[in-house]
Amino acid sequence: QGVALVFGFIGLFTNPLLLFIALFVWIGASQEASLTQMKSALAGIPVRRAMLSEFHTMEADEPLSHAVELILSGSQKDFPVLRDGRVVGVLTSEALLAALQTRGPDTPVAEALDGQSPVVDSFEMLETVFERLQEGPRHALPVTHDGQLVGLLTTDNIGELLAIQAAMKTVLKGRTSVVVAHRLSTIVEADQIVVMDHGEIVELGTHGELMRIDGGHYRQLYEELRGEQRVGEGVADA
Repeated sequence: QGVALVFGFIGLFTNPLLLFIALFVWIGASQEASLTQMKSALAGIPVRRAMLSEFHTMEADEPLSHAVELILSGSQKDFPVLRDGRVVGVLTSEALLAALQTRGPDTPVAEALDGQSPVVDSFEMLETVFERLQEGPRHALPVTHDGQLVGLLTTDNIGELLAIQAAMKTVLKGRTSVVVAHRLSTIVEADQIVVMDHGEIVELGTHGELMRIDGGHYRQLYEELRGEQRVGEGVADA
């Protein structure tokens, strides 16, 4: 953004084209900063905390007309598609509309799929899954664990989680609050973190201070959580 300001200032007195360059640089920098903030807010949060656990699925041989009924009767727009209990894709609202126009409502759901949909493990971290959602055209991913479908993660879910976190920060701002947490992501930005073991205080400090304690309880818990992320990624890749 600093570079954009320089271009804009020079453009005011020399070449107006630099003003347009400054505008595009400013927009790009703002978007990059927003993405960085979002990934930071999602750090340490497993997918299972944000996924939909109550959702409809469809069988590969069901007609598209059934998907239309589900959409009209609820708020779900994307549906994991199964064949013999295994996830074979996701029927998106866009793919559904395109197939209805070209093939008709009696077309099997499997024929409307636009390829195999990647799946994520419920123990993966949202920050890495969010990057995958940003890279591709998909805005919904099936969530599995031990080979079983356990949830559905959408960009709307992630947006709602971020909105709730922002609201909570607003409520807590300017006051002293005690938060009892079992999920480390909820306290990473706390001014003081008290770590207790069997009812006794064993560590005290900020997230950064506690992470610098070799062999510390907090650091061990945090690294175990990050280890679950790597295991989850291995399961998803396999």
